[in-house]
Amino acid sequence: MIVHHYGFLTKNIEKSLRTFEKLGYEKTSDLINDSQRGIDILFIESKNNQVIELVSPNQPESVVNSVMKSQVNSIYHICYIVKSLELSIESLSKKNFVLIDPPKPAIAFDGKKVAFMMSRHTGIIELLEE
Repeated sequence: MIVHHYGFLTKNIEKSLRTFEKLGYEKTSDLINDSQRGIDILFIESKNNQVIELVSPNQPESVVNSVMKSQVNSIYHICYIVKSLELSIESLSKKNFVLIDPPKPAIAFDGKKVAFMMSRHTGIIELLEE
């Protein structure tokens, strides 16, 4: 598995963007509205190719609202590129990761499927199908 990006949960994407720009990050996408998950997304990247996905809820029933209660303005997931979602989920399940969001197409990745898993020792990870 290769790290694709770090997911950063924020109440205000624009304010977070301005702060990350001071650290050398630049916008690499337009604002993406993922109405299925109830979030807005903006991708930014550093000069050494580190990608951060800024994520903010945009609906009361957003998938990140429960996470916002304990984490805000912080990295809340790491996304890994995998060859097969099914095989990766099966393998990680045997290693005590729990599937918390089954594979679904993601608007932010042109319909490629993503799944979310969790371990109490690593927190949330996102699997992005290659």
